[in-house]
Amino acid sequence: MPEFFESANLKEFPFNITSPANFADEKCGVWAGYDEPKQKLESVISMPKDFKTTIFQFVYGDYGVGKTHALRWVAHEILHKQKDEFNSVVYLMDKIVSASTNKVDFAWAYTEYIFQRSTFIDDVMKFKIFFEQIRTRHPNYGIDQDDLCLEMLDNRRDLTESLIKLLRTDGDYQSVKEMLKLSGPAVQQSNAAVSLLIDYFRLFTYEFKNIDGGRNQFKNAAYFFIDEFDLVMETGGAQYGIANQQIRRLFDEMEAFPYCLMLSATATAAEREGMLEPYLLSRLEDMNGISLEILTPAEIPPFVEGILDAYRIDPSDSKKCKMFPFDDEFIDQLADSATEAQPRKIFKKLGLALRYAQQKHLDLSKNKITTSFIEKNIPDFFSD
Repeated sequence: MPEFFESANLKEFPFNITSPANFADEKCGVWAGYDEPKQKLESVISMPKDFKTTIFQFVYGDYGVGKTHALRWVAHEILHKQKDEFNSVVYLMDKIVSASTNKVDFAWAYTEYIFQRSTFIDDVMKFKIFFEQIRTRHPNYGIDQDDLCLEMLDNRRDLTESLIKLLRTDGDYQSVKEMLKLSGPAVQQSNAAVSLLIDYFRLFTYEFKNIDGGRNQFKNAAYFFIDEFDLVMETGGAQYGIANQQIRRLFDEMEAFPYCLMLSATATAAEREGMLEPYLLSRLEDMNGISLEILTPAEIPPFVEGILDAYRIDPSDSKKCKMFPFDDEFIDQLADSATEAQPRKIFKKLGLALRYAQQKHLDLSKNKITTSFIEKNIPDFFSD
């Protein structure tokens, strides 16, 4: 740990802009903004695990209000802060529109964000181990493997094929990865990607019968998020239709399973409605969606304090807490000068100030990072 950050009572530099897939990042656990949308999100994500229900929700707001941060906050809550309570899987697609073709391309999105960046392959490997363990305890373990899988799935032939295919792999990372890699004609790969995800979301959350009549379940719920859905509106009518059809499958074919599908988009309420066909709008848990607003100046200091608290070496050190190593007046000045108070911009500004103080070897035992220190060395710092 660099000595400068230790003197700031920080485990490491707290303002890196990390990958959206890195849900373990401490910053993900700090909510940005009003409590109302936070409470709505908490209610939405609790329903699949608590009531075994299927939920479809839409998060929207102006550019920079923190929609991606909100999705990452939800993922952090599920996978880290309340990991044992949720015991669930979460996957996030940054977008479903390929920048190279400006077309809706679910196959590309699956490969880019699920296959290459998420825990999906590892989760499938763990599911295989889970199933093999409960299979050996089944009273009909000695019968044909395919027949046993069908029996354990209550004769659900739609799920048996994917399960048998998984069991025929060696179970190591490379063999499972190869099985989950999309293949076949390119025109069919998007539908294949949707089917693949649906099959495993179902298997992950399926309640397998125990010998004693109880149930075994690998995960309590599955959560699937798609960010930047507004890009669909820039692709034309045919692509808009394709996107809506895929979303319909991702919801309808998961009904009766504990599952949450959530979209986010840069949009007003009216624009949000135009992104979904009426048949999808009617499926939303709340047709009003969850609206996020830009951070107000008063909300920025608590947000900054939350980020710093998440990285404290010693949270009980009363002399190096709250806004330290920043002066309170400096944070207030930053808040008042921010015309677009986006979480990403706040991270960038504070990261610049902290790095500059480190470069100038500011002695934090005697000084804080103040407005005068920054204005003297970075004159346009408070220009948004």
